[in-house]
Amino acid sequence: MFNEEQAKMFQLVDETSLPSEVDQLPSTPCIVVCGSSPLTAGHFMIAVDQIIVKDGVTNCGVGGRCDGGGPGVHWGVQNIHGKVQH
Repeated sequence: MFNEEQAKMFQLVDETSLPSEVDQLPSTPCIVVCGSSPLTAGHFMIAVDQIIVKDGVTNCGVGGRCDGGGPGVHWGVQNIHGKVQH
């Protein structure tokens, strides 16, 4: 969508990795894939500024929804007008 390189958008780690064990994150926001592929991973982590800001994410679907399975967890994506899309 933004011409980002896949290697910068996704960081692959072992499926049993803890947030404290993830290192060498890019300076740009990324999705940490806990498994061998974004398509088959059981869970994910979200990193911003080389810091894991959300772990235990089990669903990263189309439309900006990423949740960890808990009640009421919903992350929106801002559109070009600054409004959050869900």
